[in-house]
Amino acid sequence: MNFILINYWLYKNLRLFLIIICFFIHLNFAKADVHPIVRIIVPERVIDVVTEDFNRDGEFDRAILVESDDVSEANLLLYLSSSNQQMKFSLDKRNIAFRGVLWGMLPNLTSDSFGKLVVESKNASLGRNRWNLKLMILYRENEFQVVGVNYEWYDTLDINNRGACKIDLLAQHGIKKEKKYVTNFRAIALTAWEEEITNNIIL
Repeated sequence: MNFILINYWLYKNLRLFLIIICFFIHLNFAKADVHPIVRIIVPERVIDVVTEDFNRDGEFDRAILVESDDVSEANLLLYLSSSNQQMKFSLDKRNIAFRGVLWGMLPNLTSDSFGKLVVESKNASLGRNRWNLKLMILYRENEFQVVGVNYEWYDTLDINNRGACKIDLLAQHGIKKEKKYVTNFRAIALTAWEEEITNNIIL
């Protein structure tokens, strides 16, 4: 009888003990500065990487361009430094850039002295219609925004068929078809950017 009572006491107290442990584990995770989204990056799918201080806090941030599930597109993963000197996932912008299958058709990343990230798509190798598109992305107002668009094109068989469009979305003006151009488009959050917006600006 005593053996049964001892086992019952251990069972009741062990259960209570486990409940208390689970409660504190949940509480610590709730308080921890841990982003709930985890991104697993497959090395073979990485196209380009840029390390820069995008948010101007003195710490390293990172942009990673990876192959999309769509064979002709690339995704942009952005990470920002956090208070514990570790990078924290910020956003995943799907299909941000065209991705071809030949050399001269792969997108790439660069950054400038102002801390802007430049996402470049291009066709520099296939057919007569060659083009280059650059999206300028700046971290401002606590978000990544597209603040500029540069587009250049030329025909390999017709040297007179070429042009350029360079638009500053912060200033809302630029050059289009060799003329000064004023646009109604403003800087827009990267999360809201779509290919249709690019076409409306450059065409």
